[in-house]
Amino acid sequence: QNREVGRRQSVTDMVLDFVPAVIFLIDAERNRISWVNSSIKGMLGYTVEQAEGGGTKFLREILPSEDLRQLQQAVEFFEKRKGDEYKAMLHIRDAFGEEHKMNTTIAPAERFEKNKIKSYICIALDVTRQTETQQELKQLLRQMTTDTNSDSVVRSITRREYDILRLIAKEFSTKQIAEELNISVPTVETHRRNLLRKVAVKNTAGLVRFAVEQMIV
Repeated sequence: QNREVGRRQSVTDMVLDFVPAVIFLIDAERNRISWVNSSIKGMLGYTVEQAEGGGTKFLREILPSEDLRQLQQAVEFFEKRKGDEYKAMLHIRDAFGEEHKMNTTIAPAERFEKNKIKSYICIALDVTRQTETQQELKQLLRQMTTDTNSDSVVRSITRREYDILRLIAKEFSTKQIAEELNISVPTVETHRRNLLRKVAVKNTAGLVRFAVEQMIV
């Protein structure tokens, strides 16, 4: 029976060490990590000995004060019996000074009498790269949408409007454009108004910026 218990414990330890998350047990009274899985080395660069032997100072070094308050709020949440699971986004600093966004689930592990929390467990999943990728995808999507809209605008511009836009970007006045293209000033002004409407800008500066972005000049 003892052999079976030992085998199960070995399997449990192996799973905890290889799961892609930092799992740590915090002593609520002493405000220190009393146990952590070995994933902390690969994910954050700290050894198990550093985390477990660092005391309160270690927690203060890797967590900003706002996140330490979140841990305290989790304890208060459990002691008031509002639930047995608390979610938080912790910003954990690794051994090289880089900050990691860790989506963390917190749960009570041991309790004293009168529901006071003795220790609690935190399961922290690094979502730093996931968040950056989401932001990059959103930026790319915005860029693609902008490019698509710009292409549509360029296709809607007539040959005469294109010529006028090119000359506007070269700082030609309305009279100079009329002379260059051998058309009347009112005709230039009509085309200019059409360009403002199609490009969706308010003034000549907006037309010039559009022409530069689309490499019309």
